[in-house]
Amino acid sequence: SLLISAVLLLRYVFRNKLDKRLQYLLWIPVLIRLFIPFSAPSRLSVMNAVAPTTEAIRRDFVVIGDPVFTNPTVMEETVSVERSFSWSNLIMCIWIIGVIAVVAVTLYCNIRFLAELKNSRKAVKAECLSEMCDELGVRTMPMLYVSDKVASPCAVGVFKQSVYLPSSQIHSPDTLRYILMHEITHIKRYDNLFAMLRSVCCAAYWFNPLVWIM
Repeated sequence: SLLISAVLLLRYVFRNKLDKRLQYLLWIPVLIRLFIPFSAPSRLSVMNAVAPTTEAIRRDFVVIGDPVFTNPTVMEETVSVERSFSWSNLIMCIWIIGVIAVVAVTLYCNIRFLAELKNSRKAVKAECLSEMCDELGVRTMPMLYVSDKVASPCAVGVFKQSVYLPSSQIHSPDTLRYILMHEITHIKRYDNLFAMLRSVCCAAYWFNPLVWIM
């Protein structure tokens, strides 16, 4: 959350000075941190400001004398009741339900969208597509389709990618060239892979609004 807040602040303060690529790359350390489920000790960690206080509180607890229980049976029953209800287990169940819900909705929307595209698409050819792939260093040329189910051009797929265009945007050669250049740049930068990783983060951290803002 602190990293996300820091990146948002940097992007806002230096929005007209930071290079667009740098604004994009600033999110990569955040993604890496979100995928690491543990904290490693480091002098650079912002949590160092909190750790000494926590340690001082722990040292303040002092046990005087030995606990004496007059009724062992009552003590055993109390311990069993406490063990039967655990807040951590309840929170874990709520988190798992949230993860399943977000994953289910995300998969449903994507599978439905892909099915609509598959049923409505029509393959087309563009002479400049191969040339632009070579120019931008994209080894595998994507398939090009026209579909009435897309409102704007988009690159679809993570590992095997295709470009989908509305039928209204294939008539002008100049416009088509710019559109294809834009979509191939998405493919070159693996933007769909980052989008999938962001979806995984949103599923795992569904309770954190800052992750959704990211």
